[in-house]
Amino acid sequence: MERIYIIEDDENIRNLLKIALEGFGYEARGFETAEEGLAGMKEQAPDLVIFDWMLPRMDGVTAIRQVRRTGELKDIPIMLLTAKDKELDKVVGLDCGADDYMVKPLAFWNCPPGSGACCAGQSGMRIWMFCPIRIYPSTKRPGRSAAADGLRNLL
Repeated sequence: MERIYIIEDDENIRNLLKIALEGFGYEARGFETAEEGLAGMKEQAPDLVIFDWMLPRMDGVTAIRQVRRTGELKDIPIMLLTAKDKELDKVVGLDCGADDYMVKPLAFWNCPPGSGACCAGQSGMRIWMFCPIRIYPSTKRPGRSAAADGLRNLL
């Protein structure tokens, strides 16, 4: 079972993501701070990490840079999920080592079919995110059609 860590200080968002991921068969674990998340990653490496940017004490960007400098963790795919929506924020977020960048709040009704962000690990695991409570495992087909199929099945 693939393991996904959620590092998010907002308990409601963290719990929604955790419940959604577990509902789709992933093992999900939530952490309130970057320090807790990094300690958890060193104990047991996840297959994917979802980081918030604005965390207490150490921010997500600083934590991602630290992950990318840690030998055994440096190749873990990381998605940055944040309220920072400026173009420069996206550049900084991706430049620090995030593999994907999504702006919150996200709502189901403003995510058109076939859109979303994909984060794929070396294991080939892919998740598609449409909003904080809808995450779909890929069907191994290339492109966005797998996610769109998952969305259509929900409607």
